[in-house]
Amino acid sequence: VESAQSTYQDLQRRYGSVLSGRTANIVKAEVAGKGTFYRVRVPAQSRNDAINLCTSYKAAGGNCFVSR
Repeated sequence: VESAQSTYQDLQRRYGSVLSGRTANIVKAEVAGKGTFYRVRVPAQSRNDAINLCTSYKAAGGNCFVSR
């Protein structure tokens, strides 16, 4: 979990124009055959807001997807 939090802090520095002031939820995920991963999720107020955030993040060079 600490590594995922540290990674998100690095991403906030790198993509500050998009992620500044946004908190993240760290979610544990067990991936069959690959082990334990921690997903960084940035909540949005609506699906449309999430799509806009993801689009801005991708335009800045990041990689993301919108989940339910």
